[in-house]
Amino acid sequence: MSVKIIESLDYGMSLLEDGRVVKSDGTVISIAEYQKMQENAQRNKLDWTDVEVDEFFAMIDSAVFATKTYAEVVDMGGITQSKYGFAIVTEDGEPIYLRSNEFSGSEKFEMAIATFSKLIYNVSKNSSEEASDTLAIELEELFGTTEQLGSEFSPDSENTFLIKKFIKDGYVWSIVFKNGVLSNVKQGEKLHQEMEVGVKTSKVQGRLDNMNLV
Repeated sequence: MSVKIIESLDYGMSLLEDGRVVKSDGTVISIAEYQKMQENAQRNKLDWTDVEVDEFFAMIDSAVFATKTYAEVVDMGGITQSKYGFAIVTEDGEPIYLRSNEFSGSEKFEMAIATFSKLIYNVSKNSSEEASDTLAIELEELFGTTEQLGSEFSPDSENTFLIKKFIKDGYVWSIVFKNGVLSNVKQGEKLHQEMEVGVKTSKVQGRLDNMNLV
């Protein structure tokens, strides 16, 4: 019995005539599962901004870290659609997502500000182990924590966390490793500098110091 696709959905998924959905990897899921995926995607929706193609590649070239997180090339009746995604950390230490979409002569290049936690997770799940290791090395070098011993604690017998601190944009940040693997980079408390309080000299004493009194 053949199953017919009646509509193309987001992220390479397709709606079947029996109400189920085919994911880009060929897995068939129920419409309820698809709707749950859509709800999760909506909660995690990023604010994408159009960029010029030259700026797109310049951001990749100048990044302290860049890796490809997905590549989809589909032949649709002789017309090729290609989609690529990248996770980068800029030279200023900002986590960024980039994506491109080229189809039938049209092209779209976009960027979105990410969070370190999601970028680290994305790289670990959708790129190589080498990329994850490189990300950890580059972040430590960028934020100057390579030689820092950090503080270690074990909340239970199975997990050990190593936390290293650095200052960025007026805040104290933490690089977190879980069981030796980069887990997160998170912003902490705002840095406050107490004003120095000097000893005020009495006006009378100041005058007396300049007088030849006996």
